[in-house]
Amino acid sequence: MTQLTDWVLRHRLVVGIAWLAVAAVGGLTASTTVDRLSYEFALPGAPAYETNEKIMDEYGGGGTNPPLLVVLTGDGAAKAAPQISKAVEGAIAKSRTATASDPGAESLTADNGQTSTVVVCTRPSLGDQSRTRARSPSSRA
Repeated sequence: MTQLTDWVLRHRLVVGIAWLAVAAVGGLTASTTVDRLSYEFALPGAPAYETNEKIMDEYGGGGTNPPLLVVLTGDGAAKAAPQISKAVEGAIAKSRTATASDPGAESLTADNGQTSTVVVCTRPSLGDQSRTRARSPSSRA
């Protein structure tokens, strides 16, 4: 590291000109570089992205929509979860729910039935519905 420091100190003019050149190139390309940036975090081709796309195609939601969690605690939480699930499905159109009584979801109940979770998957939010609507055969009529 001391060798690099010594070289930089001996060649201050060259280093200064190099930094000015980097700054000039950065300034000249800034206007086109900003247009290439996005706030999109999806990586097309990545396994998670492809899975989310398949979920969106098949179910119309859930792949990119985070689920809502209803956590029940106290005596009878495990028994109340299916009732809450039915109430949510009745209140929120086209929603899907999962409780510990569903096959493979036993882990949604803990503490000997004192804590139970209802997972609620809803349709995409208003901003995402154009995508779902475009894929829905009934919306093309």
